[in-house]
Amino acid sequence: MPQDTLQNPLDLSKLMRPDEQQTGARSNPPPDAPPVPSAEFTPPPDEDETRATAQVDTYDRMQSALKPIQDYKKFLVEQKITEEKAAKVVDDLLSKGYYEETYQVTKALTIAFRTREQRDTMRLQTAMQIQRPLFDAAMHELITRYNMASSLSRYRAQVFKFAAPTTSEENVFEELFNARLSFIEGLSTPIFNLVSIKLVEFDQLIMAIARPGVAENF
Repeated sequence: MPQDTLQNPLDLSKLMRPDEQQTGARSNPPPDAPPVPSAEFTPPPDEDETRATAQVDTYDRMQSALKPIQDYKKFLVEQKITEEKAAKVVDDLLSKGYYEETYQVTKALTIAFRTREQRDTMRLQTAMQIQRPLFDAAMHELITRYNMASSLSRYRAQVFKFAAPTTSEENVFEELFNARLSFIEGLSTPIFNLVSIKLVEFDQLIMAIARPGVAENF
């Protein structure tokens, strides 16, 4: 019989090796394979552990709630503002809708500022959009002039009027504002600069008191 017609002899090793997918048999792992860790049993926490965890969580929540208060009081100390002073400002803002502070500019000049309203901020924004100063100095002067006219309540013996928050006529607010603005624009430049310095002090005082943490303290 020709040699090319002979079939390859049967591989008996395939018959002697079981098919793992069919029989489910597992081959032995290689000797260097790491051992399979056994499952560990974790006992449930007892009542004492549960109670202690709850107490720790309560303490953490209390510390988180006290942190704004502590930070606020620390900030007042850094700004040299007493808690009584801060309480006075907040009480006036809540009861009267504004707070007023008196400053001694010179020995002969006493002025008073009061906190501004949201309509004052909107008026300033409109003026900035319309006038659009080209230089930073002009922009700064515009902001200072409008903020001063919105806050100046007394200059020496002259007391300036402010409309009540309940006033429904917008023209009343604008007429009184324009009267204060006209007075300020008539000040000499050195006096205007001195009054501007006190206005900055006043705004810094209000911003320091009406900051995050004030709601938790007053």
